[in-house]
Amino acid sequence: MLEELDGTQMARRYAAAHIKRFYPRGDRSKDHHEEEEGVEELPPNSLSSFIFFIIILLFILFYFILFYFIYLISFYFYFYFIVFIIFIF
Repeated sequence: MLEELDGTQMARRYAAAHIKRFYPRGDRSKDHHEEEEGVEELPPNSLSSFIFFIIILLFILFYFILFYFIYLISFYFYFYFIVFIIFIF
């Protein structure tokens, strides 16, 4: 259909006049006005990305809490190990 756009260079005036009929400009003020009145909705990919982001945050929070409890338990056993060593000697 657009064989003219195969990459060959054309004169600027010829190219602009020739391609203009394929891409009409239209009324820009009308398009701008319609965008302001319309309600912005998130595309489906944006919503799934948000849900994925929340899942990753929950995953990180879970492992942070898990390692924190491991740290507390290890400190607890380390403390009693030191007390045991002191008690033996």
